[in-house]
Amino acid sequence: MEHELEHRLNKSLISESDTVLVAVSGGRDSVALAHLLVKAEVRIALAHVNYGLRGSNSEKDAAFVQALGLVWDVPVYMHNEIGKDWGSVNIQIHARNIRYAFFEQLCSDHGFTKIATAHHAEDNIETLFLNLLRGTGIDGIKGIPEQRGKIIRPILSAHRDEVDRYIARHKLQYRDDKSNAETKYKRNKIRHDLISLLKEIDSDALAKLDASMRFLNADAVAIAERASNQLKVIPEKRFALNLADLPLNSRATWLYHALKPFGFNRTQCADLVESKSGGRIETEQHIAAKKGSEIFVSLAPIPIEPMSISGLGVYETPNFKLEFTEMKYEANRLPKVANQIWMDATTVQFPLMLRRWQEGEKFRPIGSEYDVFIGKYLKDFGLNHVAKKEQLVLATIDNEVLYIVGVRLSDKVKCSEATKKVISIKMY
Repeated sequence: MEHELEHRLNKSLISESDTVLVAVSGGRDSVALAHLLVKAEVRIALAHVNYGLRGSNSEKDAAFVQALGLVWDVPVYMHNEIGKDWGSVNIQIHARNIRYAFFEQLCSDHGFTKIATAHHAEDNIETLFLNLLRGTGIDGIKGIPEQRGKIIRPILSAHRDEVDRYIARHKLQYRDDKSNAETKYKRNKIRHDLISLLKEIDSDALAKLDASMRFLNADAVAIAERASNQLKVIPEKRFALNLADLPLNSRATWLYHALKPFGFNRTQCADLVESKSGGRIETEQHIAAKKGSEIFVSLAPIPIEPMSISGLGVYETPNFKLEFTEMKYEANRLPKVANQIWMDATTVQFPLMLRRWQEGEKFRPIGSEYDVFIGKYLKDFGLNHVAKKEQLVLATIDNEVLYIVGVRLSDKVKCSEATKKVISIKMY
């Protein structure tokens, strides 16, 4: 078909209001994509990262991209990593992180609404086999998405030979990275050896693989939607699901698909299914806890650094606020809500410290005649492992605990018939 690549360009990914940052290495794929977008009168700029890994060739790549910008009259943004000590890091992964951090910064600084990369169908298939060799589930074999956030891949459906014909037809110059031909890299070995073998076995192999990935992507979407429907929103920004509602033989798999958006992995979900009531799994941002057959998902508390409470006023933490006020004691108005307590003002001396409880620390719960270990008290109170670890206390500068925040007041600061004034502490 004449002008194949033009027909492959997915214009639906770009609106009239978009300004597109095009990632250009100088190779044939990225040059073809940028040229296509210039012809389509899309507002673009070029972005290039010089890693300095190919000596003088890296400099020539950068100069070539600068020259493209002049010829096409579009802005060019360059980032240099020349002289960087790469040490023992995975260069490909590290380079990708550098590249996308640069692109995101340009979007922030200059208002670009999309980042376009020149991935095509063969890149998609190579990624499929790379993921299979690493070990993956359906998400790893459904292929590269045409769009993820502001990152778009407008020629993902095109094949390498279509790019080549476009380059030849328009007599476009490009920079050839000879390292792409070296089969010491796993991706290149897949590209040059495995894909060639697949074409030899079946001339339509690439088209069939491409169709398979589209079907798998549809399956992945359906599974994700079905799994997410099991989650019910409950108060305090939490989610819940009942394991009894999931098929017994595939319960861990369905739980994984339901909890995957929160960052949990397959092993964690399998462990939670097999655990007894009280089991829990954690990520940096979320906690999933089991109670009977139910699973509850909540945000992990943000760690709080020790804070000095110098006197009356409002004190803000990442998770809540504490308001300290002084008022006249009236026994009939003694708070009976969980978010407010009163302490006899004569028993309180500022400054106080808001901090995490410490192992081996004791306090005397209100109504008790003896001290108890805080750790055991919190366990008996029903706090899970994470909440217990992050629990805050209000203590004197001599480390006497006056209040386990949101849990229990110390008997030593309780109000009595002799109390005239109170220090009110309200949490919200």
